[in-house]
Amino acid sequence: MKGKAGGRKEKFAEYVRDNQQRLYRFAYSYMKNEEDAMDALQEAIVKALPALDKLREERYLSTWFYRILINECNRMLKLNQKYCAYNMEEEYTENWVDNYLQKTQVLSQVGELNEKYRSVVLLRYFEDRKITEIAHILQINENTVKTRLYKALKLLKDKMRED
Repeated sequence: MKGKAGGRKEKFAEYVRDNQQRLYRFAYSYMKNEEDAMDALQEAIVKALPALDKLREERYLSTWFYRILINECNRMLKLNQKYCAYNMEEEYTENWVDNYLQKTQVLSQVGELNEKYRSVVLLRYFEDRKITEIAHILQINENTVKTRLYKALKLLKDKMRED
């Protein structure tokens, strides 16, 4: 007979299976390297499994796991102290070839942002998350998300003008 923990593990496994490409792309946008992205995602899964009992409501599984994944990416980046070059073969949209140089430049610029700005930009524009979801994932106020997003976009715009 399955207990509550068993059911959560199954739901978590299903969530990871159903969203593996999206989760990998998100980790890749942080790590800028295929192997590091896979490592970060695997480590996040390993850390999430024993912590499933800390998840209060299953409807927050996605935001809860994104927070773990972000923390793991940041931990690995600090540990490695490296930012790898953007791999041109990675696909972020269906029309990526048409906007190849522009997207490469934007991703490169996003990667150079401070972590607090990078997180909101990646979650909003690359993961298509709503402001409320981002606030929940990052455990900050919605107005803080909006402020950081505004500031990040201004920084990106200024940086793009310079280049």
